[in-house]
Amino acid sequence: MKMEARSGVWWTEADPSKRVSGTLSRNEKNWQLNLVGRLPDHSSRSGGLTLVSPATIYGSCLGRRYTLRYAYLRESKGPGQRFDVPAEEQSDADDQHSQIWTGESLISGGAFPERTTYKSGIFEVTGLGKWWPVTHPRIRADSDSLPEERTVAECEDGWVVRIGVSGMEKSSPHSHFSSRWPVVRVDREEEFTLSQLEDEIMMPLRALISIITHEPAECFNLKLQPVDGAYRPTFPVEVDPGLVSRGDNDSLGQVTFTPDQVDVKSFIGGWISMARQNIVPVVTAEPSDNIGFLQVQVVECVNAAEALHRNLHGEPDSFPFAEKVWNSLKGSQGLNRRERERVRSAVKFVERPLRERLEELAKGLGEEFCRWYFLNNTENWALVSSAVRNALSHGYKTSHGVEHDVSCLVGILRIMKSILALRLLVAAGLPTGSELVDLIQRDRAYLYLSGQSVADWHSLASKINSP
Repeated sequence: MKMEARSGVWWTEADPSKRVSGTLSRNEKNWQLNLVGRLPDHSSRSGGLTLVSPATIYGSCLGRRYTLRYAYLRESKGPGQRFDVPAEEQSDADDQHSQIWTGESLISGGAFPERTTYKSGIFEVTGLGKWWPVTHPRIRADSDSLPEERTVAECEDGWVVRIGVSGMEKSSPHSHFSSRWPVVRVDREEEFTLSQLEDEIMMPLRALISIITHEPAECFNLKLQPVDGAYRPTFPVEVDPGLVSRGDNDSLGQVTFTPDQVDVKSFIGGWISMARQNIVPVVTAEPSDNIGFLQVQVVECVNAAEALHRNLHGEPDSFPFAEKVWNSLKGSQGLNRRERERVRSAVKFVERPLRERLEELAKGLGEEFCRWYFLNNTENWALVSSAVRNALSHGYKTSHGVEHDVSCLVGILRIMKSILALRLLVAAGLPTGSELVDLIQRDRAYLYLSGQSVADWHSLASKINSP
């Protein structure tokens, strides 16, 4: 949504006494701060703008404090060698320079360094209403931030996540307006920073809603309660205020499963813990509006599946073939010990082929699921996916040319993302086998992929295995 520009004065911790006039606005990607004057920066004067650590910039606009987080200097201008300002009009003011900074996030309500700690927060997630409808029989809406009846999930590291319903009512002699929406409240025994909240709670919950609604999701309307007791109003600090509006259709749409189909308290705790340990697979499994190069997406997706397998299944206790190679090389006169150890390490790395890892990852969803989803083609799917990833990622020249088959690439990408999503959900607490099939077969996203015909895995596997 379009944001109103904010004009005022801005400064940094490096020199709080130096305050520069400027206007903050919002574009499609980030916040932009246009300054008349210069804030201290670490760019090289001889080499122009350089890549430096992000800055935190503080501002005061119309009587309200702001904090621009993760700000980078994008442009800096000043007088050239020739200018026509008369000497009597020149001054020591810094008004003949300008800077443009871009920042990723904005805090409204104070000047807060990144190290600032908080004790609780409340936010919303786009699409949450599709999974957590406000008409849920165990939830009662009222005018408070959260109702008395709510789901409480205790997570690791002392985090407590509460999901409930907030509401608003307005009445006049001639009209009555009532609205309700789901909200998330987060508390922690130990105080936390905003970055910790974003990484450890908000990212996992956003990814969960995105995966089960099959649509990109965003966290918005985040409000925080600082540890400092001087802040008496409830949740006085706002993050990225007004950036995302509350959707009108959150209660509509299809989801993979509903909260009443699982032990939702245990599932939320399990999901948050699992997502924090598998960031790359979780982000890869999320639906995204970004359209990338098909071959690159396939490589990234299969790599994420390999990473998830390693995290879930670990590495084997023994490497028989690597030890066999090691023993065979002991008598070699052409290799010293360090070189032999390098050979053994390389063999250990490939002793368990990618094909086996992908197959085991899929079979972790249950035998009944694999029969329903792959029509007994799990092994061929894993073989083709691994062969294509290796060819694309390492630049192998193949005789079969399957890595150039667009239908094959699309099939790998779609199926692999779905397996990633389901394997993550199962790791968090969903059932496997026939119970999983019963749970998700009403979800058209998976129903359409079950037994799909975009790629003929048996035929492709035969082409790869042919001499």
